[in-house]
Amino acid sequence: MEWKTEAQLQKLSEKYPTRYLQAADGSWRCPPGEVYAEQLGLKYQVRTDEELQPIYRTHLRSFWRSRSATKAGRVKSR
Repeated sequence: MEWKTEAQLQKLSEKYPTRYLQAADGSWRCPPGEVYAEQLGLKYQVRTDEELQPIYRTHLRSFWRSRSATKAGRVKSR
């Protein structure tokens, strides 16, 4: 599974039009990734931030901000 933002996928689809494709239903695909994964007996999906619920996104942002602040030494660890 590959997670990207909608903005990233828009840019990537312009730069690599055969690698990232948006389907009629709005979902995204990566045909080369799908082919490679299938050879290994796996499935390959491209998912976007638009699929995450807003509250979950807020929690993720808070988590990563606090984590990066701790690593930068701005917050004392307990």
